Amino acid sequence: QPLETGFQMNTQKFPTNITDFRLAVVHAVNLTQILDTLYVFNGSVLGQLYLGPVSPQFPTIYNPGHLPLYSYNVSLAEYYLNISGWEGGFHVVTPSGTILGNPSAPLLQPLTIYTIAPESPFESTENLIIQQDLEQIGVSVSIQPVAAAVYTTWSTRQSTHNFFTPVYWVPDWPDPIFQELVAFITPL
Repeated sequence: QPLETGFQMNTQKFPTNITDFRLAVVHAVNLTQILDTLYVFNGSVLGQLYLGPVSPQFPTIYNPGHLPLYSYNVSLAEYYLNISGWEGGFHVVTPSGTILGNPSAPLLQPLTIYTIAPESPFESTENLIIQQDLEQIGVSVSIQPVAAAVYTTWSTRQSTHNFFTPVYWVPDWPDPIFQELVAFITPL
């Protein structure tokens, strides 16, 4: 059965409104580890990494710009995080003690990944991997499950949090092609 998952960042709210900060995040997260941990059963990989706006089964509208997937590259993530710290007026300290960003500016406050409660073991594992990967570059995050009723109140850019894992999309009627298009073309 098809399943779409995602991790989203609010591009209108500090610090995820800084392009270099978002680039640091995407290069810090090991997507291959997520795939290998959550999508392998009996030695078979049951999922794939892809870059939208829809899945590769729609070749005419899948990745129209032919963009590559983000690479897992901690050094590159630290590079972008350093730039974003100077731009955004903050700094972080990596586990090795390296200061990234403006050392005279305040320490970046911990961020939260919001997810729908109850968090499944699948979601919990995925969020834990993301949390650990971000902490290796000095970005402290916690995971906060919230009720679906709270999630639906996030109706503006400022009320939506920096990081959130949306409701996972799974087809619920026998036309997964149309359902997928509706899910990815219709705004939240």
